[in-house]
Amino acid sequence: MPRKASGEGSICLRKDGRYQVSLQIAGVRRVAYARTEREARRRLAELKRQAALQGALPNPGARTVADLLDAWLAVNAPRWRPRTFEDWRYVCEAHLRPALGGVRLGRLTPAQVAHFLSTLEERGRHRTALKAYRALSMACKLAVRWGWLLMNPCERVTPPRYRPGRQELWTPDLLRRFLEGTRTHWLHPLWVFLVATGCRIGEALGLTWGDVDLESGTVIIRRNLQWANGAWHLQEPKTPAGVRTLAIPPEAVEALIRQRRQQAEWSERAGERWANEWKLVFTQRDGRPLWRKTVVRAMWEACRRLGLPVLTPHGLRHLHVSLLLEAGIPLPQVARRAGHSSPHITAAIYAHVLKSGDERVAVVLSKALNGEEPCGQRREP
Repeated sequence: MPRKASGEGSICLRKDGRYQVSLQIAGVRRVAYARTEREARRRLAELKRQAALQGALPNPGARTVADLLDAWLAVNAPRWRPRTFEDWRYVCEAHLRPALGGVRLGRLTPAQVAHFLSTLEERGRHRTALKAYRALSMACKLAVRWGWLLMNPCERVTPPRYRPGRQELWTPDLLRRFLEGTRTHWLHPLWVFLVATGCRIGEALGLTWGDVDLESGTVIIRRNLQWANGAWHLQEPKTPAGVRTLAIPPEAVEALIRQRRQQAEWSERAGERWANEWKLVFTQRDGRPLWRKTVVRAMWEACRRLGLPVLTPHGLRHLHVSLLLEAGIPLPQVARRAGHSSPHITAAIYAHVLKSGDERVAVVLSKALNGEEPCGQRREP
């Protein structure tokens, strides 16, 4: 027999061992299921809470997960950057829609979500699984707000774990070997610039000659070059901290001078085909924007040729920040140079570098406790 819960609605134990929750308001009846009586009472309370807030029970109708994903993308398209929209759309089209798109929204269960994610993880797609989980969870939160769902099934699923492996960084000697071995490569000025500034690759590719002051040895980072929706976009940084003026060493100034000469030669050869309307510093040989994959592939080939551990352009950014921290540059200054909105972000990303620096501090303190002179200090005679 159904057991009446407090107030409207009922909870009963089914033959399959699950609890069935029923609630009827204004002639509309909704049914939900739970594994335990405690969970059933919680779901009934949630049904009544939503009914009180919205004046009606959650109603997914005949909508499917695919319908929800389409609505979620459409709502967020105006507020997302083109690249962000493309990334989330790809996750939906390539992974979520094929696996779950046909499922009725009202019948989507945590078990279905968990099974879908586990299939990705079993194939070693841990990062993809995490992105798919985040996309579906955000979409389901929207469905709850709109009254399409009673609850977000993703909240009852353990999020996939993804921790990217730490890329092996070069020592100063390996960096020197790379730069010397690629001196004649047409991308050499870009590689010098990346390691000298710590810029993100998109920031370097979005740099214009108007942002460069060779006399003072400074550059202004204020744009990010992105390809999305079949077109190039120059985007402003996500946070105000992304806009910054950086001092660059003489080696980077010399690299930019070589890049300007190189680009002038390309322009002369291309003639009317020259297409650098944005006056970008780093371009293809015909002036068009430079693809990230072109830089990545060229760097990979150079590393293989020189017998060096493979490093990506983003690895040069990590190398830049690590070198500054190891040299004792204050964390807030390094964070500002990296374009991080807070030194806490820098500290979290480069905790391993800070730990190694702290070990050196421990050595200095040990010497002091034993009455030894700190390095570089002498007592007056």
